[in-house]
Parts: sequence; structure tokens; C-alpha cells
Amino acid sequence: MTQPANVRRDPALPISTDLTRLGLLAWATQTAQRGRHVIPLRPNDKRPAGHAEQYCPATGRCADGHKTPEQRATTDVELLIAAWAQAPYNVRIATGPSGLRVIDLDGSIRTACPREAA
Repeated sequence: MTQPANVRRDPALPISTDLTRLGLLAWATQTAQRGRHVIPLRPNDKRPAGHAEQYCPATGRCADGHKTPEQRATTDVELLIAAWAQAPYNVRIATGPSGLRVIDLDGSIRTACPREAA
């Protein structure tokens, strides 16, 4: 019986211990598989990954004009896996393309209730 090739890890290569990337990727892929359009957000941030319109290079995916985060949102799991291989992005659902409506109830905008006005 032949022995397997040396399978020891090259000590020069770093060991990735960033398991948050896998958890966030799992959320992103499960969300996409449910038909919800996913937008990668910058790690530890609420802003979309990619460039802002004012910095658009007008090349690649933006060759025909700048693409907003909602236009770049995807349900393609392979694209999400490729993105999360680069960084541990946060996950955002593009509500419009996903057919969702959101009501923000955090109280940051205060309007008079009809009873209060009387």
C-alpha cells in the first residue's frame, strides 16, 4: 500500500480563524435561496460594499452607467460565495427588488398623533 503524499500544512501559509465570514455567508446564501436579493455591506458597517456614485469608474459592471446597490443586489449564490471569499461582509436585503415593504418604527421621526392634535 502506498503512503499518501505529505499533507502537512505549509507553515508559511496563515490559518484563517475568521469564522464570522462563514456565518455571514450562510445568512447571505440562505436569504438568496429564499428569493431575497442580497447586498454585501462593508465589514462592520452599514454602507454597501463597492464604490459610491461619485467615485464610479464607469468600467466593468458600471460600463453602461453607475449601478446602485439595489441594482447590484443578487440571489446568485455563486456570486455571494465569491464576494464573501474576499471579505466578511455584512448582509443587507434589497427590499424593493425582493418585493418587501419596510416600516421603520425606531421613533427617529416624530409626528403628531391625531389624538394629540386635538
